[in-house]
Amino acid sequence: MSLVKNFVEYHKGTIVLKSEPGKGSTFIIKLPFKNKCTGDSTTPSSIGCKEVIYRYNGQPSNSEKKDEPYNYIPENNEFVKKHTIIVAEDNSELRNFISNLLINEYNIIETSNGSEAFDRANEIQPDLIISDILMPKLNGYQLCQKIKQNIHTSHIPIIILTALSSESNQIEGLTEGADDYITKPFNPNILSLKVKNTIHNRSALIMRFKTEAAMEPGEIVTTSKDETFLMNTIEAIKSHISDPNFKVDQLLLKIGMSRSPFFRKIKALTGQTPSDFIRTIRLKHAAKLLIESDLNISEAAFNTGFTSPIHFRECFKKQYGQTPRDYVKNHTTTCLKSN
Repeated sequence: MSLVKNFVEYHKGTIVLKSEPGKGSTFIIKLPFKNKCTGDSTTPSSIGCKEVIYRYNGQPSNSEKKDEPYNYIPENNEFVKKHTIIVAEDNSELRNFISNLLINEYNIIETSNGSEAFDRANEIQPDLIISDILMPKLNGYQLCQKIKQNIHTSHIPIIILTALSSESNQIEGLTEGADDYITKPFNPNILSLKVKNTIHNRSALIMRFKTEAAMEPGEIVTTSKDETFLMNTIEAIKSHISDPNFKVDQLLLKIGMSRSPFFRKIKALTGQTPSDFIRTIRLKHAAKLLIESDLNISEAAFNTGFTSPIHFRECFKKQYGQTPRDYVKNHTTTCLKSN
């Protein structure tokens, strides 16, 4: 009703409620309209105004019961190539409108309540959630809170979409961890751009982690749970940095997570598989040893869990774009110039 009120007031109309306990409610909406012959506009109080009456008895109509959320899953493996968005909205018309707006660029999963959205988020690990606030079973605030407090889903960005436009409502949504807030009625272009920017920013953070040698967890994540997760994972790897037998299975035991959730979490935060992530941490530590210690290249390799200096050289060049020897030389030259 808040959304309806906004639309009616925008069109300079009025809305009246007549309600009887046990019988139901009648909403009368009066909108001004323009006479095609004279071009004159009437007002809601004028005799010739248009009147729309909607009666509500607390039960959904047959059409509402049949209009269930759908999942758009493209053919020919297109689903895995596009980013996936969950749209959580109990209003079927608005939910369909949002889905149709985004369906050409993204995989769309529709849900009609917050509880279903949370279950689907755990299951498919979407790239973004667009959520209404006033929903059954689990409202938007509660959904946002559960998503951000769950280690398996805390990395998923959320855009809150609601008719509750007061500053206090926006503050509450952002406090629960929402990444953005859009009020209804909204400009479709603004929603499309915010979706695009939110997903792009997450992808940019992943690329920064993969390409910058000195990246710290606090610079690549947006929630404390994600930062804590990465810090604990990195520390677990560093505590066994010289052990060549410390692989994904041993890391899972240290972290206390099963393989599938851990794989999805690391992939979402870093864009890497767990094996690649372990190798990245080893190489970053090796690069630090080469610059800050007296160890030679072979010693740095063995001290970071590589059993073959040749393999170490290949991995190092792939990550840093130069051999370990050139890396040391370039950093030494840089230090001399700065001094």
